[in-house]
Parts: sequence; structure tokens; C-alpha cells
Amino acid sequence: MLAIAIGWLPLVLITMIFNPRAVFGLLTDYTVNARMLFGVPVLLAGQPVMESAFRSIVRAVRDAGLLTPSDTDRLDQTLVRLIRLRDSIIPELLFVVVAYAKVAETVQTQLMYVRPWGLVGTGVGIHLSAAGWYYVLVSQLLYQLLILISLWKWLLWCIFLYRLSKLDLQLVPTHPDQHGGIGFLGLSPVAITPTFLVVSAVNMCIS
Repeated sequence: MLAIAIGWLPLVLITMIFNPRAVFGLLTDYTVNARMLFGVPVLLAGQPVMESAFRSIVRAVRDAGLLTPSDTDRLDQTLVRLIRLRDSIIPELLFVVVAYAKVAETVQTQLMYVRPWGLVGTGVGIHLSAAGWYYVLVSQLLYQLLILISLWKWLLWCIFLYRLSKLDLQLVPTHPDQHGGIGFLGLSPVAITPTFLVVSAVNMCIS
């Protein structure tokens, strides 16, 4: 609800104040609504889903007896480094820069594709309205930042899986999961499913 109050509700209020005739256009803008009313909440809900999936798999790796003591220490060191990267503020700052760079490119080169509710003026004097600026500077940033954070965590997880694959795993050929005892790794896609769901839904609206 807070994300909607920050990313979507101000767009409606600003449009109602400065350009009331464009409110209907905003309310029927499926791209904006898909991102703000569906995408952002799902991405936020997907963060604990992702963290839970990762923790469950790491716990399963430990409980399955797949690692020797020395490999357990190596895995612990890998986890410490990856958690440090996950919690670092530097990647998030870089994501903000990337998001705003994309916004600047959109404003400069793709202004003609902005919906009418986000524009004021005519001809060569056309420019973003107050609601349009709020959308590109706040709403879009919120959406893109959540996408980038999810992809960043997924990248860190892929690094973890790669490091795990380099260890001397004590696999069991006759294990009932038919994968040597590491069948639980198949749960990994659950972590990124909310992100793919949001991107797919928004792209369908755009197309």
C-alpha cells in the first residue's frame, strides 16, 4: 500500500490538479497501472520469497551432508562475501544512476512516445507535465530499482551455485530424488519467478 501511495496515487492527484481532462487517460494507461499497481507490489512481495528460497536451499545443502568439513568452510566464506555484496549500498547507488540515465535517455529521445497525460504543450514546445516528471523521477525509479535489485540478488545466487558446483560434493547416485541428492536445487527458479512474472506482464501491456 505504501508503494502504491508513493508510486501511483500522486500521479492521479497531480493530474487531477493540473490537467483534469487527462485523468481518464492515466487511469486507462495499462503500462503505468501494470507497473505501479501490479509490478511494484509483486516485486516487493517477491523479495521475501527470494530470500526464503535461497535460505531453504542453503540449509538443505548443509543438512544433506554433501560437503566435507573443508568444503563447508569454503562455502561459508563464499556466503560471507556474497552476503556482504548483497547488503552493500554501492550496488543500489549504481542502480539509481543506471535508472536515471535510462530516464534521461527517454526524456531526450523518446518524448514522442509518452502518453498524453504526461505531456503539456504542443508542437516544438511539448514537454513533460508535472505528473510526467513525477512518473519518470519517482515512479519509474521505484519500479526499475526493484527490478535491478532482484536481478542483482539472482546474479549473486548464480555465483553461489557456480562456487557450489566447484566443490567436491558427496553425491549419492542412488538417491531417491534421482539427482544424486541435489534435486532441491531445482527450487532456485522459484526465487526469480515474481520478477519474470512482472516483466512479462508489463511487456504484454506495452506490446
